[in-house]
Amino acid sequence: NNSKPERDSGGIQSWFFEEEGINTITLCNKSIIKASCLHILSCVCELDLLKTAIKQLNKCEKFGEFSILRFLMTIQVNLPMMISNREIIAFGFGSIDKSTKNLLIPFKSINPKIKKYCGVEVPAIDSNYKRIYIEFGFLNIKIIDDNTCEITQCVNVNPKVSLVPYFIINKVLKEMSYYITSDLIKHVETTMKEDVYEKRRKSNPTLYNRILKELETLK
Repeated sequence: NNSKPERDSGGIQSWFFEEEGINTITLCNKSIIKASCLHILSCVCELDLLKTAIKQLNKCEKFGEFSILRFLMTIQVNLPMMISNREIIAFGFGSIDKSTKNLLIPFKSINPKIKKYCGVEVPAIDSNYKRIYIEFGFLNIKIIDDNTCEITQCVNVNPKVSLVPYFIINKVLKEMSYYITSDLIKHVETTMKEDVYEKRRKSNPTLYNRILKELETLK
């Protein structure tokens, strides 16, 4: 999209799209991370690291796994007081484009009527959270060099809010989207460059050897 970002600060460009008569909204962020693709993927594949990075997450874990970049996940997001907390049950997978050095990770919510997905039981709804449906979402990682990546995050979702004025929802979601991206960048550029990555690599060599093998195809 060539439209001007609604927000461009702290190295993060943000877009917000909505269409009249449609309940979903689309949030997109683009930014540069001064870190290797391997460190970013470490957060994506080991979701407890993602929870540590992003303050708004109360829960971020897999409940089914088919490969290193193909899994089922539960995400619980804590929202400001005027909006109840939200829960997402989603399926994601990874796809590598060798010609453009892009790694695309699409994801979307599981149909709420489904009790099992690929033989895996879908968790019951947590009474402390309202489950929302992501129509589509993705994380795209473009490798610029060994220590620099461009990431683009996009999500189209129905926030399921009826009593709170829409301009407040608009403001809250824009701010949250920005700060989630900011938290992720800070975590990957600082914590993951210290000893966390090395400890994880040593504790789970199978996972990291597989990730390295996949990344080799982009060279």
